[in-house]
Amino acid sequence: MEHTFFFQEREWTGTGEYVDGTGAKIPFGGTARTVHTEDLWFHEGRMTLSPPGGPPMTFENRCEIVPFREGKGETAWTSRNPSLGLLTGRFVIANEAILSFCSSENGVFTGYEVFVQLDGVTYGNWGTLFRGNERLSSWSLRLRCA
Repeated sequence: MEHTFFFQEREWTGTGEYVDGTGAKIPFGGTARTVHTEDLWFHEGRMTLSPPGGPPMTFENRCEIVPFREGKGETAWTSRNPSLGLLTGRFVIANEAILSFCSSENGVFTGYEVFVQLDGVTYGNWGTLFRGNERLSSWSLRLRCA
């Protein structure tokens, strides 16, 4: 089965659980879409955390991906985050998984993420974000092609 996430222009919906640095578990949901141009792929996402007893919090992200070259199983990506600054990372194909790792421009933040293809329209996603040795957050979600 060939990967569809990032590789095809699609819209995705997702639901899952976000865990903050204190261990509090917060449900969240969101959408993502990928658009291809000749020079770059753009992956744009929006997620809304729904903490119990608190107002919803919405976050948006736009990732610029250098298209995978024919026969290559890895590529670079960048994203600008208002809280973290410029993030640079790599996507690496490992069979049914797409692995991702990144760091902030100042080296303070690092992140790790995996997207596992469950079928042609569904991916599982797990990730974590660190500031130095401190885990700031982790998440797990299910993404389905809209």
